[in-house]
Amino acid sequence: MKKYSFKGNSLRDLYASFTEDFNGTWTDDTLKIDDKEVKMDVSYYQDIFGITVAVNEIIFSDDATIELAQDEEPTLLARFIVDSELTIPNTKEGDISLGPKHEKGAILCNTYHPIIFELKKDQKLKWISIRVPFAEWDKLTKNKFSHLDTLFRSKDPWLVATIINTSMEKCIDEIFGYKDADYGKIAFTLSKSIELSYLFLVELMKVGKESDKLSMMRSDYDVIVNIKQELSENLMNPPKIDELTKKYGVSTTKLRSNFKQVVGMPIHQYIMQQRFVKAYQKVSNTTEPITSIAMDLGFSNTAHFSDGFKKHFNITPSQLRNNVK
Repeated sequence: MKKYSFKGNSLRDLYASFTEDFNGTWTDDTLKIDDKEVKMDVSYYQDIFGITVAVNEIIFSDDATIELAQDEEPTLLARFIVDSELTIPNTKEGDISLGPKHEKGAILCNTYHPIIFELKKDQKLKWISIRVPFAEWDKLTKNKFSHLDTLFRSKDPWLVATIINTSMEKCIDEIFGYKDADYGKIAFTLSKSIELSYLFLVELMKVGKESDKLSMMRSDYDVIVNIKQELSENLMNPPKIDELTKKYGVSTTKLRSNFKQVVGMPIHQYIMQQRFVKAYQKVSNTTEPITSIAMDLGFSNTAHFSDGFKKHFNITPSQLRNNVK
C-alpha cells in the first residue's frame, strides 16, 4: 500500500500540493490530474459566505493511505462519501468504514489534527467536503445546536460518523449532477451544501437522542441497510415485498415498520425517490433521450414522469437538460 502525505494551511494549499506532485492543472475553482498514479477531478469553491465546498472524484492506481494536514484556522469539516468505500483507520471507535455498503457514509471532525484514510486500488472515490470556520458556524446556526458546541470546540482529535439518509442522498446527487453546468453552479452548489449540512446535523442530533435508531437490534438494522441497497440496484424491477420477507426472514409488518424507521419513508416512496434521483443523474450527465430514461427507470407515462420530476427538483427534465448543455 502506497502512502501519501499532503500538507498545507488551507484546502487551497492542499490542492496546490496535489497539483505540483502529480503535474495537474489548477484554476480558480477546478483541479484536474491525469497521472499514472492518480486521476482527480475537483470543483472547489472557497469562502463563499464563510463556507468552502469541494466536489471530488479521485482514483489511485494502487491501494493508498492518504494523510491530509488540516487547516490552522479552527474549522468544522464534513465529508459525504458517494458510490464508494473509504476507511478511516485508528480512530477511538477503531477503523471506520464508510460508503453505501456500510452503516455510515458521512463524517464530521475538527481540523486541529491530520486525518488519515485508506483507498482501494482502481476504485473511484466520490465525496463532497464542506468546511465551516467556527466563527461562521455561530452565525449560521444561531445557537440551535448549542449542545454540540463542547464537542466541536475541543482541541482533542474527534470524529463522528452517521448514515446518509435519503434526503441527504438527494442533495448530494443534485450537487454532482450540476457539477459541470456552464452557469449557476456556484450558487446552486452553495445552497445545496447548506441544506446538506443542516440535514447532516439533524441526523447527528437524532443519533445522539436515540439509542441506535430507537434501540433497534443491530441485525434488524443491517437487514434494512441490505434491502435499501438491493432496491437501489434494481430500480426498474425492484423486488416485491413478499420476495424480501422470504429472503431476509422478516414479517411484512416488521419489514415495513423497520424500513420506514431507518430510511424515513415507506418502501414505495423510497423507490420512486431513487428513480427520480437516478433520472436526474442521467438527464444531467448523458445525452440519452428523456423518453428512454423514463422508460428505463420504469415510468410508462412520460408526462407523469415529467410532472413527478418537477415536484422533486423544481425543474422539468427538459429544462435541466438545456441548463447543462
